[in-house]
Amino acid sequence: MSNLPTRPLRLVATTRCSARCAHCHHEGVTAPMADLDADRFCQEVRQGFFRHFAQVTVTGGEPLLHPEIRKIISHVVSSTQAPVVVNTNGLADADRFAQVLDLGLAAVHVSMHSSHPETNAEVFGVPYDQARVLRNARAILDSGTELCINRVILAGINSVPAEVVDFTERWSGGVGARVQIFPDLYENDVVNERVFEDILAEVRCRGYQYKHHGRHHVVSHSGRGSFTWLSPCTPEAMDPPDYAAAAIFMTPRMALKRMLSSEEWVWEPGFNNTLPLALCCSRPSRPGRDFNSVRPTS
Repeated sequence: MSNLPTRPLRLVATTRCSARCAHCHHEGVTAPMADLDADRFCQEVRQGFFRHFAQVTVTGGEPLLHPEIRKIISHVVSSTQAPVVVNTNGLADADRFAQVLDLGLAAVHVSMHSSHPETNAEVFGVPYDQARVLRNARAILDSGTELCINRVILAGINSVPAEVVDFTERWSGGVGARVQIFPDLYENDVVNERVFEDILAEVRCRGYQYKHHGRHHVVSHSGRGSFTWLSPCTPEAMDPPDYAAAAIFMTPRMALKRMLSSEEWVWEPGFNNTLPLALCCSRPSRPGRDFNSVRPTS
């Protein structure tokens, strides 16, 4: 059992995105907008690489913006027995989802930060078509793929405890989705802790059970569903030496060696879509909220 892989891999298919979320950590990527070279990726990244990882998450940016995302995901799924997950903001057209839902994904994680469209628009930083996102969520469930809703709590924006718990009950207890709630990576830890305590007080009033293991706080109710709150990392865990939030260019063999020396790594497109791919840590230091300068304007 000790020889089984334990580290997850986060594969950045593209650094382009259709949203402008101020809380986004960009997977630590500082490279300019680029798509993974799908042909070269499939030729040079083989099964021997993926066997080292317990889970592969295809992410971005918004991965469904990649014109060859089906080819990339199909290659990953056929190259590993580990679960393959896609992270998405849910805003893509239905045909983009249709391209990947028949490939054997273990789950699709959809970011949604409120039950209210206007609040989602504020968080995503773009006009928010909630009806489209809900249709895409239904398509995920109808395909037999697990749906996971990821919600980031931003103090003063979407942090009202009653709405947070109503939201999780609707998605978990009502729809059968898995729900994960994350603190704001760039918020003060004291503020995040206070927000969590307020939510915890609400769920206790509703008769939920609560337990935690490490960073994972699991809140559950037999008739209403459950959700997981992931508490913030310590500053030490978030700031690896030298290469935090910086692209590192190396051969796949060197990249793999560096990956295996850390808990979780991201592999993403290099400049000009060339291999060696850029490698960076998925837990960047805290640079602040203003990412608009690196977001696409259209």
